[in-house]
Amino acid sequence: MVEIAASYPNETVTATGTKRIFLVEDDLDDQELIIDAITAIKDSIVVDTQTKGNKAILHLLDLDEAQLPNLIILDYNLPELNGSEILEALSLHNRFDAIPKVIWSTSSTGQFEAKCLALGATAYLIKPSDLDGINKLAQRMVDLCQ
Repeated sequence: MVEIAASYPNETVTATGTKRIFLVEDDLDDQELIIDAITAIKDSIVVDTQTKGNKAILHLLDLDEAQLPNLIILDYNLPELNGSEILEALSLHNRFDAIPKVIWSTSSTGQFEAKCLALGATAYLIKPSDLDGINKLAQRMVDLCQ
């Protein structure tokens, strides 16, 4: 069973051991592609989503410890706050330190990557342009979620 929840903290109840990913992506096509690829690899993963940076931070801050995701995926270019600004906000709260954070972006600008890695991103990944690339990227993300 695949569960895709909206960005409300108590909406999805999961069994012990279920992995959670929090995806912040404003492009609904990109959201669908990566969620489909992730759940094709491991259908027990629950993916919560948000489309705006400030709402993503509020959502994460509102979660109790048991609801924290195992992985946070952030698009770099988001409305209101970008991926690096979200990383900066999360760095102010120790509870997010152990959670891997991935930035994925269409931009291969080294300056953006360096900034994100300095702010605590585990990886800065370029969005692939084909399904094979999406599937490989999804596997890397699932591996980080373990």
